[in-house]
Amino acid sequence: MKQEFLKLMKCPYCDSNLYSEKIYIENDELIEGHIACECSKYPLLEGILILSASPLKDRLVQLIKKRRSKEAIGLALTRFSNIADNLSKIAGFTGLGRRIFETFLWQFEKLNAKICYRKFSNGISRPFCDFLGKGDFDNYLKDRFSAESLWSLYPFIQVLNGHSGRLLDLSCGAGHSSFILSTNIKPEELFCADYSFRNLFLAKKYVVRDAAFLCIDANYPLPFLDGIFDCILMLDAFHSIQSRASLAREMERVISPQGLLLLLHEHSSLYRDFAYGHTLPPLGWSRLFKRLPVKVLPEKSVVEDFILKDKLDLGRNYSATNLNNSMALTILGSRDSSVFRIYKNSWSSILTNKYNLTINPIYSIEYESDYILLERNFPSDYFRREYPLTEKYLPEKCIIGSNLARAIKGRRLEIDYSNASEKDLHDIERLMKNFVIISVPSNYCGPTSSK
Repeated sequence: MKQEFLKLMKCPYCDSNLYSEKIYIENDELIEGHIACECSKYPLLEGILILSASPLKDRLVQLIKKRRSKEAIGLALTRFSNIADNLSKIAGFTGLGRRIFETFLWQFEKLNAKICYRKFSNGISRPFCDFLGKGDFDNYLKDRFSAESLWSLYPFIQVLNGHSGRLLDLSCGAGHSSFILSTNIKPEELFCADYSFRNLFLAKKYVVRDAAFLCIDANYPLPFLDGIFDCILMLDAFHSIQSRASLAREMERVISPQGLLLLLHEHSSLYRDFAYGHTLPPLGWSRLFKRLPVKVLPEKSVVEDFILKDKLDLGRNYSATNLNNSMALTILGSRDSSVFRIYKNSWSSILTNKYNLTINPIYSIEYESDYILLERNFPSDYFRREYPLTEKYLPEKCIIGSNLARAIKGRRLEIDYSNASEKDLHDIERLMKNFVIISVPSNYCGPTSSK
């Protein structure tokens, strides 16, 4: 995070300005130390600013002051979770005294922090997919580029190119959407915010490095000055926020007068099979916004128009029946009425971006004498059910012919595009359109990153 970014921010709890106290700076980047306001001090670890109301922040600040940053990082990686809450409930249920519980929790956390830091610091040189475990969430992260929820971002690249100044990726997760933004749009300033320090740590180390990283709870006021963002993106996350009306007002506050709000893959309460989180019906989502004109679209229509028709129709008004039957919704908001029109040739800018093209990690690879056979493997039945368009449009099996097969090293496509034949270029773009070959961060997939 650059020091001047602090001038764009404020404390989410007392509304006062933030300023740096004891900070280690490297190449104009704030790396480690603590940030202060009128009410508190907030830790900065690995370039990630933790603006939390949790008492944990005070322990992290003390550890940083004592130069025990490894322990602080390990603690941040483990404690921004439900571990402490669950242990607190156990203590209350069993009748353990508060002091006994706190002593036990402190010892537990101290040991867990060392183990966690060692795991992350030792494994960070390994590819992203190989570094993750085998749990459901880890598999979800590996195959994030195969999820139609992420696909719903691609049609909006043309729209976002007109709002590429200062951009906020709110609830950014491990940074997959931020990677798409940074490679296809190249915003002047990118802010990545999430509740999970672990997600932000992975995003900064692996996925998108040139961004400001903030660990925040979006149920509280956003830590930004009024009207500073040209675009706010929130993907597959708004329904996880309890105070949705409050966050809607906050997003309206921090977005610029002609800014763009893009909320993707929001769950509908009318679609019961996958309506988890704090869901609302389509009209309920739009009703949250009082100062910003919004349009609600069925995600399925947006994604299929992009894949099959190479267009995005923001001028179309969908019927209540169409919206009410939608599993997931797209919400677009802007005071600029010119945004709501038809966009064509959505694929063109994506296909020109051939950065680090890699065989999608959802495919296993079988090498034959003169071709490569790929077979799709879903990480779970739940993944398949929640993302029906992924199963519909991602080929179950695929053969890569001899010319391109020779250019595949591990999973990566290593080819000289200036000397590639017209057929090879056509085949590459066809595979990109099918999401068989995808643009991923460097060190994302290793040769063992297959099911």
